[in-house]
Amino acid sequence: MDRKTHVKGGRNEPTRNAARAAEVYESRRSREAAGSQRITRIQDHARAEQGAGAARQDHDRRESFTKVSVRKSLLLKKRRRRFAFSKTAALALTIIAISIAAQALNNQADGTETPDRQPTHSTTTEASEPPSIILTTAKIKKPTLTLTPTQAPEPEPEPEEETPTARIYDIPLTEELQEYTFTLCEEYGVDYEMVLALMNRESEYKAGVISKTGDYGIMQINKVNHEWLREKLGITDFLDPEQSILSGVYMLSDLTRKYQDPHRILMAYNMGERGARNYVSRGNTSSAYSRDIMKTRSKLLQEAEDEQAASDKN
Repeated sequence: MDRKTHVKGGRNEPTRNAARAAEVYESRRSREAAGSQRITRIQDHARAEQGAGAARQDHDRRESFTKVSVRKSLLLKKRRRRFAFSKTAALALTIIAISIAAQALNNQADGTETPDRQPTHSTTTEASEPPSIILTTAKIKKPTLTLTPTQAPEPEPEPEEETPTARIYDIPLTEELQEYTFTLCEEYGVDYEMVLALMNRESEYKAGVISKTGDYGIMQINKVNHEWLREKLGITDFLDPEQSILSGVYMLSDLTRKYQDPHRILMAYNMGERGARNYVSRGNTSSAYSRDIMKTRSKLLQEAEDEQAASDKN
């Protein structure tokens, strides 16, 4: 029979035998693989059990070590408590003994005497009584301590602060108003000579001046500022010299806190803050108004220096 011919049900069929051999081989491989996997699982389980046992032993050792240290700490605490109690008891006994001794000394000092001690004697063996022994205690006088009060040192008087005096200038403004202006400038932190020079520029020190633009008084306070100055300072009359000076100095102090440059302060007082800001934005750092006031201020300061030098010579 041809070996290549496939006969269904033949005993010596090559194709069928090969298939059976493959199946047997595959089943054998699967059984071997299953066995090897099982062995691997058993080994892994054994290693895991071994690791768990080691960890358990380590935990037991740590727990036993902790228990030992806890026991030791408890024993130490008990010993410390016993020692502290014994120290406290000994201290209490010492205090009691000292108090008893002190009381005895006080009783002796107050004049109390201990009763006489007489020895016992026998009347049957001896005909005469032996002399009695009398014990006496000497009186101890209490020491007297006299305390003499010591006089506390008198505090040295603090040096009086020198109050600055107003510099009076030869200008058409009364000394009273110059002193009033100087006091306000010291209080609000405004340059005194600059305020006097501003008065000269604005009104030539005249109190009743009203400009065409609505500026009032010796400091020429514009009417746009009247309402808030009334609310803030209680101004009632802007032609009154003192109220006008107060208004102007207060406005200058507010501008001084905002700007450091005196020219900028004076330009804001003259033009308003917005006008001065626009003027400075065009590259200007001063105006004819501010330069004139600063020039007058320099003259006033020079006059004060000359008068001081003349007084020093005399």
